[in-house]
Parts: sequence; structure tokens; C-alpha cells
Amino acid sequence: MEKKVTIYDLARELNVSPSTISRALQGHPGVGPELRKTVKRLAAKKAYKVNRNAASLRTKKSRTIAILVPKINDYFFNSVIAGIEIMARENNYTVIISQSNDEYETEVDVVNSLLSLNIDALIVSLSMRAKNYDHFKPFLTGGIPIVSIDRVTEEIMATKVFIDDYGSAYMGAAHLIEQGCRNLAAITGILDLKIYSERVRGFRDAIKDHNLPVREEFIYQCMLLSEDGKKAMDHFFVKPEDAPDGIFCSNDTTAIACIQDCRKRGILVPDDVAIVGFSNDPRSEIIEPNLTTIAQPAIEMGRVACEQAILQINKPKSLITSTDIILKTELVIRDSSRRK
Repeated sequence: MEKKVTIYDLARELNVSPSTISRALQGHPGVGPELRKTVKRLAAKKAYKVNRNAASLRTKKSRTIAILVPKINDYFFNSVIAGIEIMARENNYTVIISQSNDEYETEVDVVNSLLSLNIDALIVSLSMRAKNYDHFKPFLTGGIPIVSIDRVTEEIMATKVFIDDYGSAYMGAAHLIEQGCRNLAAITGILDLKIYSERVRGFRDAIKDHNLPVREEFIYQCMLLSEDGKKAMDHFFVKPEDAPDGIFCSNDTTAIACIQDCRKRGILVPDDVAIVGFSNDPRSEIIEPNLTTIAQPAIEMGRVACEQAILQINKPKSLITSTDIILKTELVIRDSSRRK
């Protein structure tokens, strides 16, 4: 029977200590990137496998990171999870994935369940109906770091990885105005969440900066489901003669619903109504006309969030801090808004 390669075999071959090999395989920041690569290459060549049970007993860590997102089947969050998994796998961590279905009570139940598991960190995006955040406090008092992504709040002591929501919305609204729109509407998530209050703030400021009136009745709050896009259109077109000629949506799902509804009403997109979405969902390239949208770096967000979680795991608990990491977005202009 072939003898299994041990951590001591790798240490002897590279002339370093077994503890250095262990830290390198764990992605510990105290080991330089070149040495980490060398160790991982040798481990792969020798078919070395980490004994996770033994490692957990030694370190009292499970090498498991929990992920909690509103919806797993959402394109954006699915891409974020992919980024987290890539980084976790590169650093020999496993992940547990849960969803809140955008319900506050479900979020609380899931968080309480995760507390009973031996996880090393939690990466979370808040539910749309979040009311308070007390259910996260036991993680922090227990020394389990939290990394908050996309939908974040200042009320949780956590590293936060998100985009410039204000600037992104400003960019989308300004683009509609540049295309000749003068009567703008917005479809947004619940404004209690910072992500959506910031997007609406950017939307409002872009209109004001172009000396146009902000129509507060045209800022439509909802859960950002497909049916919400259709309901928003009913709201906007109660008086067709006073309807918006440009619509900024906080996700692509509602934007696509708006395009489909316009087709049923005999409204031309973008000639009568120009539409901008958010996320760059693959459907945005399939719908006719193709959807102009704000592209978010979802996979990068996942990778960065997981990297930050691992850094926090390997820090002394007294050094766990709250840091903001803001990622850039890009306006992808397609036919749904292109008038010039």
C-alpha cells in the first residue's frame, strides 16, 4: 500500500517547518504569496490531502465559512457565491450556503441555526425586510467574524464589501437624461436598506443637477420581483399623458418586466420610454430591445468577501475591525436607452 504524503514530507522537501507548510496551505497572511504558491504546487504534485478532522482538533476551527444571501437563484447572488467558493477552495475552506428568501423571520431562523454549528466566519447579505440586527450579535460576542456584502448596514460590526450605489444610480439617471429623458421614474427596493436609499439619493441628485423636477410619486418601492415591475408600470401610467419617459430600475428583473409591459401597451422602447436596469443579468442581452444596465463585479465581490473573512479568521479576535471596501461598477449601454 502506497504511503500517504504528510505535512512533514512537504516540510523536509522545502526545508521549512511543518507549521509554515500548514499556514501556507491555509492561506495565512503571515506566509508570503510566493511561498504559498510553492507549497500548494508541491502539495498538488505529491497528492497531499489535508486531514480536516485533525486540523480542526488542533486549531479548534472547522475551516468552514457560512454564506447567507436573500436568494440563491438570483443571478447576482449566484455569481457572488461562485466568487466566494473559488476563494474558499483555493484556501482549503468549505462553505455552507443558506438563503433568507428575502424574509426577515427566515433570516433570523437561519442565523440562529448557524450559531449552533462550528463555523469560522459568516458572509451575509441582508434580507429586504430586515427590521433589526440583534440576531447577529452572538457571532460578534463569540468572536466569529462577519463580512457583510451588497446589502449592508452600519449597525453590524463587520467588514463590508459593496458597490458605490449612489454613484451607480447617478450614472444611470444621468445617462437617461443625456438621451433626452425629462420625466424620470425609479423602481427601488425598500428604502430602509442603505443600498436602496443610496440609489434613490443618486437618482434624485442626478435629476436635480440637470435642473429637472424630481417626481416623488414616481419613486416606486417594492420587493423588486417581476410582478412588481408590472405593478410599477400600472402606477406610472395611470395618466398616460403624464407618464415617465425614462425609468431607472434597481435590478434587471423589474427592468425586463417594464420592457415586456411596454410591448403590451404599444409603447416603444427607447423612443417613448428609455429603460436602465441594474446587475447585468444574462437576460439583459436576450430581451428585445437589449437592456442597458449597471454591471456589478459580483464574482470579484465574492472573492474579496471570502478573502476578508479568512483574514479575520486568522486575526486575534481583538483585531477584528469594521472596514468598508467599495467596488466599481460600469454602465453597459444597449438598445433600451440608446436614442442617439
